[in-house]
Amino acid sequence: MLRSSQPHSGVIQPTFRYPDRLIDSDAVEGRIRAEQVNTIKRYLSIMMLANACNAFVLVAALWASPQRQVAIGWASTVFIFSLFYIFRHHHTPHTKPSYVSARTIRRAVRNALLLGSLWA
Repeated sequence: MLRSSQPHSGVIQPTFRYPDRLIDSDAVEGRIRAEQVNTIKRYLSIMMLANACNAFVLVAALWASPQRQVAIGWASTVFIFSLFYIFRHHHTPHTKPSYVSARTIRRAVRNALLLGSLWA
């Protein structure tokens, strides 16, 4: 039964706590999350650049259609989102954390959901 104060916690929480069934140590879970974040950081600039290029291609394809203005507005949102994360990534220290909290993973999932919903 889901609690009324956190309606989605029963559905989403097992997703964020996947290693919990295999590993009992919080330190090991933190190191696993750190590796996940390091992988995201390694490919973030390339992924955001690919999103911006794909948005440009879609605008070019829809240029002659009556939906041009909608496509330009949507692509502008994708460009801003991509540029924000590219600049933020390049202006943060490039140290590899050895431990990452579950909150960091939740933020990464939230940001991926936001960008994915723009493409949906």
